Amino acid sequence: MLKIISTCWPWDHGYLSADHVLTHLEALGADEVCIRDPVYYGHYDDPDDPTFHDRLVSGARSRGMGVSLWVPVSLVYPHDQARAIQVEYDRYEPDRVILDAERRWVNNYGPNTRRFLEALGVMPCPVGLSSYRRPSLHTEVRWQTWLTTKVDGQYVIDFQASQLYPLGWMSAAGWVYQYRLDIDDNERQHRLAGRPDIPWLPFVPAFTEGVDPYGNPWYPRVDGLSAAMDYMATRLGPRLLGLNWWSLDQNMAVDPRLRPVYDYVAGAIPPPVAYQATVKASVLNVRAGPGIEFAKVRQVKYGALVTIFESTVSGWGRIGEGEWVSLAWVTRT
Repeated sequence: MLKIISTCWPWDHGYLSADHVLTHLEALGADEVCIRDPVYYGHYDDPDDPTFHDRLVSGARSRGMGVSLWVPVSLVYPHDQARAIQVEYDRYEPDRVILDAERRWVNNYGPNTRRFLEALGVMPCPVGLSSYRRPSLHTEVRWQTWLTTKVDGQYVIDFQASQLYPLGWMSAAGWVYQYRLDIDDNERQHRLAGRPDIPWLPFVPAFTEGVDPYGNPWYPRVDGLSAAMDYMATRLGPRLLGLNWWSLDQNMAVDPRLRPVYDYVAGAIPPPVAYQATVKASVLNVRAGPGIEFAKVRQVKYGALVTIFESTVSGWGRIGEGEWVSLAWVTRT
């Protein structure tokens, strides 16, 4: 399966230089880097670093990685948007293009959807449809127009690239439940469009955002991710082309709470298997994250039994939501 790692520069929190991104892509074993390309009427270059994407693309290619473009869509001027994407294709020659249909420029100018797709035409590479919105809750996106529009007898959209972000959900069962709802909803649209076998290449979360049900900052846990990945692999089979992890430079490489996710994506740790362990320290600090830099939230005493739900290569284990202990002070039972 394809392992794609997305970047968010020049939006949100682009903390890393192009060279740092490339170093992390190698460490993660990425097959492809997906660059977020905000073009509406022409190519965008950040005035502070106008060659960032050019350096990133050339560096990825020199390392044997593919490149994809993640383009937020504006339907205000559909022909201009289509032409801008075609120019980007000529500039980067990506392996695939992903159209992000989620913002108000899609909702408010929905009647322009078909005009945009027809102006875009059949691209020289596969084109995916992306959105974090659930079709049954956001009919204004005109899903059937996206999925059924053809040019010269060929579909413009080739694969489904939904953003499957179960923000706020913590347990593995909750993740699977949310993924089932999202996939069910999109699959209904696929059947209605007469395309029940359309491939999937979804985005999955590698960022921190929002809060959990207890008001704590939300971030993905490896047990939830692993359960959701297993569910998708079983549900979609060979139609699941790969996974697109968003976002490397926003959070994944800089937020220590995501180190287990980083290790998991890199293959440094296997999918988590929960196990019980006995505390062997007289008093063991429980911390809010995997490291001594995190605040102490409570303590457990010698002989107490704890369940290790996931672990990091640096030797920390999660025993609850926002609760981590050093594995040096527990013994597997």
